[in-house]
Amino acid sequence: MDDQIRSSFKRTAIFILVINILILAGAYAVFTSSFNQFIPMISQLMSSIQGQDSKILETGLPGTAKILSINQTGTYFNHNPQVELELKITPAAGGASYDTKLRMFLQMAHLPQFQPGRQFPVKISKEDKMKVAADFQQKENKSQPSADMNKKK
Repeated sequence: MDDQIRSSFKRTAIFILVINILILAGAYAVFTSSFNQFIPMISQLMSSIQGQDSKILETGLPGTAKILSINQTGTYFNHNPQVELELKITPAAGGASYDTKLRMFLQMAHLPQFQPGRQFPVKISKEDKMKVAADFQQKENKSQPSADMNKKK
């Protein structure tokens, strides 16, 4: 009888050990895949904290962006998707238009307003013209990306 109890105890201990290993392996897999998805978001948040966008908004040159395409990146922040906009930038001071990309988080309610063909104000970095920041607080457009963007141009 003692051998049966020991054998049963060993089987139970091994079963519990295997279950714990599977749970830990599953948690590790979920954590690492989720962590990899957050790397771009963390990078963007860090650049915002460091003031990259605010620096461009303060010192950048005004321009207009025309949306050529919009794609979701698969990253969300507070249930708001991050999108990558392919833009045609036209500097307000003149000069040739050029294409660039901008990643930003959009509220779900604003997604319909960011469709190909729509335009919105931007500031262009003086150091690197490929870096732009959406300028929704521009004097001519004090509202969020709504009223003026609904007009067909």
